[in-house]
Amino acid sequence: MVTESNLEIIRAEVEKIEYAAKPEDIKFSWFVLLLLLLVQISNQWQRLLIGPAYYFKADGKEDDPKYNLSAAIPNFTDAKYGVLSGADFTLVYATLILFTGTLADNYSRRYLLSIAGVIWSFTSIGTAFSNTLPMISLNRMMLGVFEAFAPPAAYSLIPDYFPPEKRTTANAVLSLGIFVGAGLASVTTVMIGKLGWRDTYFIVGCVGIVFAVIAMVFVRDPVRGRFDPKKPAPEPYSPMDDGEEIV
Repeated sequence: MVTESNLEIIRAEVEKIEYAAKPEDIKFSWFVLLLLLLVQISNQWQRLLIGPAYYFKADGKEDDPKYNLSAAIPNFTDAKYGVLSGADFTLVYATLILFTGTLADNYSRRYLLSIAGVIWSFTSIGTAFSNTLPMISLNRMMLGVFEAFAPPAAYSLIPDYFPPEKRTTANAVLSLGIFVGAGLASVTTVMIGKLGWRDTYFIVGCVGIVFAVIAMVFVRDPVRGRFDPKKPAPEPYSPMDDGEEIV
């Protein structure tokens, strides 16, 4: 007897076979993963950029407001930097990521990821034009708000672009963006030394917008659970299931 569960298993296996038989589908999946990786890199780069900007040190430039964020913003102490770089971002991010995961389950992940990417990049551009600590803090908090959209949307796209045997590799590639972004934030000191922290923030924000727009153009929302058999709905309970006779 062919059950609904068996049909779902067959459907999922057919999807895997069709995917493997179409080189263009495989190439497009890896292309989408590359775009997700770029957005992930942008996410981490902008999150960690505040450190090199605040602690920039170079001969004759460490007290120059063009190159050092702490010198440019009045009353920006180490204690306030700790709150701004940590709590201002983390509390907002950690709270909202629970809700953004629900949104990613129910709405277009493509739009959630790309629109959020554009907006969080604008917070970096906004930081470039900030002259007071409250303005820096507001942009930092908004960065946390919109970066919270990235992980749920990106990681939930992978199972629908890659069959089970490829997902671990795809997830590893996407996770690489965390470390590449952190590495770029570290070497951004070179950019700050040449251009100043404001221009660096502006350029990094513009790069993030470009990555997000490219993702919006090329990434598609595939059918959810494309490669996975769906569980059939449970059948209604009947006393006959327990062997009872209906009199």
